[in-house]
Amino acid sequence: YYITSLAVLAAFVSDQIVEAWEAGVLFAMYICYVLFMLVNRPLNVWAYELTGTPLNKELREYVQEKRAASGKVEPENVAAETAPEDGAMKKPDEPPKPAKDNFMEHDKVVVKSPDEDEDHEPEDLAEKLADKIPGKEDSKGASMEDVDDDDDDDDEPDDFMERPDGTVSLIIWVLCLPVYIPIYYTLPWPRKGQKLYMVSFGLSLLWIGSFAFLLVWWTEIVAAIIGIPTIISGLTFLAAATSIPDAVSSMAVARKGQADMAVSSSVGSNIFDILVGLPVPWLIKHAIESGNNFIGVPIRSPYLMFYTCLLLGMVLGTVVSIMISGWKLSKFLGGCMAVLYIVFIVTCVLIEELQPAGLRTN
Repeated sequence: YYITSLAVLAAFVSDQIVEAWEAGVLFAMYICYVLFMLVNRPLNVWAYELTGTPLNKELREYVQEKRAASGKVEPENVAAETAPEDGAMKKPDEPPKPAKDNFMEHDKVVVKSPDEDEDHEPEDLAEKLADKIPGKEDSKGASMEDVDDDDDDDDEPDDFMERPDGTVSLIIWVLCLPVYIPIYYTLPWPRKGQKLYMVSFGLSLLWIGSFAFLLVWWTEIVAAIIGIPTIISGLTFLAAATSIPDAVSSMAVARKGQADMAVSSSVGSNIFDILVGLPVPWLIKHAIESGNNFIGVPIRSPYLMFYTCLLLGMVLGTVVSIMISGWKLSKFLGGCMAVLYIVFIVTCVLIEELQPAGLRTN
């Protein structure tokens, strides 16, 4: 869908004019994308069954929930149906196979002993802790109260208004104060049981929009003073600044074992930028200038069509790199991504500096 979005965008900007119906088509594609994601799991189950691929843990749980809700299978019998037959049971000394999905269970501890029956269910860590006396430490020196305290500490955000130690950290903190102060004193502080999360979400969007406007405005001023083309500043400074939050969120979920979510969040954010971030401002521009013989939003860069096609090539290179790395996030894959990004930036800079006539749109 991302490649299709890029192809449609390239076709619409080929004449350097974006009309209202073209912006509407892009936005309608995002609505179709959202509707498609609503039926994503049923389509995944259908595709897995069609190709004979075993379902991952998330899809297995989804199928079990659907069957239990429809009354076809009782919840207590779902495990019995999905369990392998006696002849297919693995031997006690056979090592477990690595999981194929990116799901991590933190509350299950499986203790395997030679005298243990194969049908023995995994023991729940929460039940083990519940049987202990509160405050009593286990063999590793951790108590149930300590576990609860650690969970509470992980949920509480850091107070970014506290003055840090160290010269470098202090300098960075002072430079960030113009952003910290309005956020700290206008957003409700997130706490457990608080019902103002929608207020925090709405105000966060307002502040992000305000900071993004200032970022673009000041970047254009600095680029004009230094003599850097607008397209180059957008491809480098603005692109890096707006992608840092995506990178941080992807790193956070990747460290928790959700590699699929890390990759999909990056792709999903780019689809949102193409199908919402571009057409919505274009539609607003058309609505404002509709009575002034306004033809369409002009595209100032004559090489935007080439850049879009180049981005399609980068997407193809990304898919090939993922296939070569065995569909796993690794250092090799990270190196391939870095090389592709460097190639893209160097190519764009050379195009803007050399101004080749053969690559112009018109």
